[in-house]
Amino acid sequence: WKDHKSVESMWNNEKYSAQLDGKGNPTLYCSHHKAGTVLLAKLSRLLGPSCECDRTDNLRDPDKPCYNETSVVAYHCNPQSLVEYAQKIGSELALVHSVRDPFSMLISGYVYHTEEPVPESWLNEKRDLLSVGCQSNTSLHKCLKALPLEKGLVVQTLFAEHGLREMEEVYDMIENKTNSGINLCLESWAADWHGTATRFVDEVRLNDEEKRNKFFDLSEELKIDHNACSGYGSGGGLDTVMITPKIGGNSKTAMLSQTHLASFCDPNREKYKQILKHQLSEAQPDLFNWLMSLSEKLQCAPT
Repeated sequence: WKDHKSVESMWNNEKYSAQLDGKGNPTLYCSHHKAGTVLLAKLSRLLGPSCECDRTDNLRDPDKPCYNETSVVAYHCNPQSLVEYAQKIGSELALVHSVRDPFSMLISGYVYHTEEPVPESWLNEKRDLLSVGCQSNTSLHKCLKALPLEKGLVVQTLFAEHGLREMEEVYDMIENKTNSGINLCLESWAADWHGTATRFVDEVRLNDEEKRNKFFDLSEELKIDHNACSGYGSGGGLDTVMITPKIGGNSKTAMLSQTHLASFCDPNREKYKQILKHQLSEAQPDLFNWLMSLSEKLQCAPT
């Protein structure tokens, strides 16, 4: 997303008042494009008001939204600016970092970025995409739509590589205890909703039993039954669960939900994943090997 305003406008018709009267603890919820941003933002709102910004880089700049906030949802998590923010807030900071299997992220991104009409305006913005295999003055959406599937998947991978490397770096910081916090796989919400929600509320220190139980009840509204993808074919794993919120009912919410439903539930996702792996192993073997090692490290993919 280009800036805070574009992020904010995306949520205008979906915001609802805090359900649990705030949690009182400084918290950073951070993610990466197609790694669970929608769900993470909705979960944060169940606990109390949070400032939503495009990148953790914004937390460095006093002229940017969220600079002085202590409860922040950042849609793109940069390792260095995260460390700076954590040092600024201190040891009380709770950190929830959403991650996802890299191949699932890439396929979800490809499906999302080729949607018609485009789900986000930045996809139509012209930019220099020579480095990822497109023309120098074109939009990502136009480039992907013009390419055969096999080449388009490789372009999507090259475009997303920087964000994936940031995701790995933040993941390692947390796992190696360089920074406090937890890594939560997006897939874990499908595999074990209550267990994952328990880890979530433990990290944000929601200790009051009554409020914890209310959070569990409210969070269930964010989970749609296992038949949600039936109209898109019989995919497996996360394809069988749609975790776009049910709260709200206006046309913009419905459109956003359908767009995310397509990116999760497209019946070709597993086929696309195999094509992507084959293409990368031949055209970008080093990148392919790194993605395979990242997938193994995260252990997010359904078994």
